[in-house]
Amino acid sequence: MPLVFSVGRSSPGTVIGEDCLGTAPVVGAGAQRCTSPVAVVPARPSRTMAADPSLYQQIAERLPLGVVVLRAETDDPRDLRLVLVNRQGSVESGTDLESFVGQRLIDAFPAAFETDLPQRILRVAVGGQPDPYGEFPYGDDHIEAGWFQLDLVPLGDRATAVIYANVTQRKGSEQSLQAQQIEAATLAEIGRIISSTLDIQEVYERFAASVRELIPYDHMVIGTVDLEQDTITNAYNTGRELTPEWAIGKPHPLQGVAAESVVRTRQAQLMQAETDAALAARFPAARAGLGRGMRSTIAVPLLTRDEVVGVLTLRTVEANAYSDRHLDLAEQVGMQIAGAIANAWAYDALRQAQQELRSQREETAILAEIGRIISSTLDIEQVYDQVVGQIRRLIPADRVVIATLAADQETLTVAHVAGTSLPGLVPGKQLVVQEKDVSLTDVLAERRVQVFQATTGEELMDRWPQLAASPLKSMLIAPLIAHDRPVGTLSVRAARHNAYAPHHVALCEQLARQIAGAIANAWAYATLKETEEALERSNAELEQFAYVASHDLQEPLRVIGSYVQLLSRRYAGQLDARADRYINRSVAGVERLRALINDLLAYSRVGTRGRPLVPTATAKVMAQVLEGLAVTVQETAAEITWDPLPMVRADATQVGQLFQNLLGNALKYRGERPPRIHIGVERQGERWQFAVRDNGIGLDPAYAERIFLVFQRLHTRDEYPGTGIGLAICQKIVERHGGQLVVESQAGQGATFSFTLPEAEEGNG
Repeated sequence: MPLVFSVGRSSPGTVIGEDCLGTAPVVGAGAQRCTSPVAVVPARPSRTMAADPSLYQQIAERLPLGVVVLRAETDDPRDLRLVLVNRQGSVESGTDLESFVGQRLIDAFPAAFETDLPQRILRVAVGGQPDPYGEFPYGDDHIEAGWFQLDLVPLGDRATAVIYANVTQRKGSEQSLQAQQIEAATLAEIGRIISSTLDIQEVYERFAASVRELIPYDHMVIGTVDLEQDTITNAYNTGRELTPEWAIGKPHPLQGVAAESVVRTRQAQLMQAETDAALAARFPAARAGLGRGMRSTIAVPLLTRDEVVGVLTLRTVEANAYSDRHLDLAEQVGMQIAGAIANAWAYDALRQAQQELRSQREETAILAEIGRIISSTLDIEQVYDQVVGQIRRLIPADRVVIATLAADQETLTVAHVAGTSLPGLVPGKQLVVQEKDVSLTDVLAERRVQVFQATTGEELMDRWPQLAASPLKSMLIAPLIAHDRPVGTLSVRAARHNAYAPHHVALCEQLARQIAGAIANAWAYATLKETEEALERSNAELEQFAYVASHDLQEPLRVIGSYVQLLSRRYAGQLDARADRYINRSVAGVERLRALINDLLAYSRVGTRGRPLVPTATAKVMAQVLEGLAVTVQETAAEITWDPLPMVRADATQVGQLFQNLLGNALKYRGERPPRIHIGVERQGERWQFAVRDNGIGLDPAYAERIFLVFQRLHTRDEYPGTGIGLAICQKIVERHGGQLVVESQAGQGATFSFTLPEAEEGNG
């Protein structure tokens, strides 16, 4: 009986007879040669392998495929033993398999047990059913990694033939083709992404995701280049974080950065090596990435219309991760994203042109509105307030100051301030033109806008130290010219460096002309109004007790004082000691009486001479008070602090007198330690509560109400000078503003004077 096998998964009827043992195998029906991996299945086995192993060896040697036969000694796959191999098997595997015959599979090829192959070999040996295993990737210390096409064939006697062919080359071709198809599809998708939107950030995001399918990376950066400024700006990055100085949108000098050589040479660079040391030695530009764990880098220039517009950089933590193919792909996607960047820049230029047109229309409308405001009222304060609001819509202006020029053209008076507050420069402040660091002389003499700004703080410090010390770093000053005569200045300031362009200068000139006209028109009206107000004040003063007291009481007091002082000068030392003592007491009494009369006048005028309650910046009032107390503060080594001071509805003069008296008392009634005074502020509904706290001598709580009465004192005049009216004046001022002044204190532990003032609608100042 012939030994019969079915050959091929698709032709089970094909028969190889015993003539296959000769040099020319006889192929039966189907005329199929053994030129591809096949499953050889015994149809009617007449001789077992155990009975005639040499026969099986001869058959295996005639097959153009690798054959390895394993026998299952137990039902444990670890007991599979190699019993037969053919020469082609060594060829297909690339190693001498005959040396492994007789060994257990697990001892010869342990890596195989990381797969399901041993278990399936055992199943075929025991079950007797063939298993068309298919493609099998494998490699170990003996067999070079590759792909193999496997068929598992039962041979009886618990033996399985593993018939295989090395298909690594074919698999590589298939994978290469598949990779090319993926690359083509991905490149097409990138093109579609770029053409689908002009939102460059959306393009960057989707581009980065597509590039990851082509080139592995742990970090991607797209930097845009400005060749005129010789800078590079991080436009987009994804993956591992960059160092903080490389924030999105921040330009950096191109010189010295890793991308410089790519931009200069217009050539892509592949920077990688086996070790970090070799990488740093061969590619110094890669050291920055190496410091963040990046060991392989591709950098390609982004070229469009023969101009470098940026650099695409891909990095990964793997050493030697990139091939020439990756470099080629990076250059291809680089060309695509370069076009997207150029398109986005063109679109931005179009949008900017459209925005400039809209801005011109808006500027025209604002200038027309300013003209309407000026022509609608002679109230210059109203004009200032409304016009400044329009100015800040036209020009970057964190602060606007309008100042009027005296007739002698040597003194400027601050007329209106809006925006960021600066110490000292408040409405009513007078400035000597010649004494300003940023000279106003040139502004008024040349009659044109002067620009004060610089690119850096150092440059600003060199040119205009006073401006550099301010939080507002850019300034325009325009002369206000009316009827061919300077009438003031318009100052516009911004917090950032180089805030003003030539366009802003032109706008400032036009605004200055409008404001100057408003001032000229208002001055005639203001002169008439001031005359009327002066007459009204004069009449009111004639009707007040303050006038009577100041005239009828102080005049005889001056006469008495004069004669007492005359006695002191002429007869001091000529009479006895008692007479000298009487004269000195008389002089002191006259001075105390004069102080009492003055304080009584101030007390009476709180209600009769008070001004309307208007929005008042307590910060500005405090600055004026501290200026008046500067000498005392210095002499006593005092420290005065305060919380942010709000806007209130108040009489600014009386609030100033209130602060003056309270701070003066805190400085006067001090202990052995230098005074420490703090003004706390807290909102209480629609009012602001102020608390003036000191570390002075304090007072007994039993006197907490008495001290607010007229002429009430807790100390002798020799201990602490004064009239005893100051706190009564403070109480009356607070009451006029709808509040009450109270004190909390313990003897020797300082005191806290608290009061409230109504809030102003304008908010904090």
